[in-house]
Amino acid sequence: MLKVEQVTRDARVVLAPDVVLSKREIQAVLSTTFETVTGSNPYSVVHEGVGYTVCVKNITYLGHPHPKHKKRIQISKEWRATLMRPDALLLGVYSYDKQLLFVLFSPETYRKKKANNSSAHVHTIDLLSAVRYGTFEKIDRNGNKLVICTAQHIREVIKKYAANSPLNLVPELKLVDDMIRTVPTVWVGTDVYDEMLAHNSPNALQGEWPGFYFEFLFSAFLDRNKALPSICTFVSDKSAGGLDFDLNFHNDFLGDLKTHLLGTDVLGNDQTSMKRALRRYGRLWYVILSYTREKDSDNAYVTTEHWNMLLRTRRDSTKSLRSYGSKMKHSVHLKELVVAEIHTGNVAGLRPFVQGRNSNGALRAPKFLIAKKDIDNYVIFRKLL
Repeated sequence: MLKVEQVTRDARVVLAPDVVLSKREIQAVLSTTFETVTGSNPYSVVHEGVGYTVCVKNITYLGHPHPKHKKRIQISKEWRATLMRPDALLLGVYSYDKQLLFVLFSPETYRKKKANNSSAHVHTIDLLSAVRYGTFEKIDRNGNKLVICTAQHIREVIKKYAANSPLNLVPELKLVDDMIRTVPTVWVGTDVYDEMLAHNSPNALQGEWPGFYFEFLFSAFLDRNKALPSICTFVSDKSAGGLDFDLNFHNDFLGDLKTHLLGTDVLGNDQTSMKRALRRYGRLWYVILSYTREKDSDNAYVTTEHWNMLLRTRRDSTKSLRSYGSKMKHSVHLKELVVAEIHTGNVAGLRPFVQGRNSNGALRAPKFLIAKKDIDNYVIFRKLL
């Protein structure tokens, strides 16, 4: 039988065949979850005195040629009328290693599907996060909401899901969410340079300013909130032999801050640092801020000239006032923040990226990147801005 990614009870990713529950086994699962279960799929159930209509299927591999981390439930055309009902629940059941996981898919997404059969997708990282935390919630790249939980939490999750109440974030993700709420969604290059200089930032005069400004804002947020170092500290270790990651989450794992153009691949750290971090901690996070940009060349080179004038007055630069103008960003508009987790089970899915050479001719260290089409097997948190 085909071996694909499975998640064990102790939060490991292994290769093994899917476990498919029979109709009778699924009915038994529902009977232990709800107070009453009647009918056939879709089932009429009662939970805490409230009635629901449940469409339920096994979660299994999506199939060749898709990657082994991609799973789905098949949505029957006969369910379309049921999914239009306000009491409908679209439920996936995952079974492996003597554990059950439940995935609640938002019915709204699939009510308008006109194909005879369609699928609702879930990834290995989603199942792994549910095993690790008990409950897990995210929005995928298509805007679909997923709620995943262990059998022990299904009753409380259904209650919150029905009330449209969000699940509680784990402290590390809540910190990231709280931080991004303090950040303006439009950054103008000239203002950024002036603000970073006013605070004596060592990276105040970098040409690629958005990434360094994100680091500046995150570090400042941690400094303002004195209770947060117990959760996360800003380290940015760029010393020789250092791992070169920006964040340390209570010495349990590391993280790095990234900014990039919306809809493109995400460039990670050099391969050696990432492998060392995974050997030491087993996982690492990327906090990724995606934006759209306005080119400075389309805005009379205002930011370019401001930057080069600062370099002249502060570093005795003799370059043209429009030096770097073809690459300079005038402003960026923040669109999305995601947290992506790299762990020993999904690192093999990263793509190698060879950077070429430095200005002195030396080869640059090869990096890893997350291909945009694979991003949902790494994302554990997404927030639209």
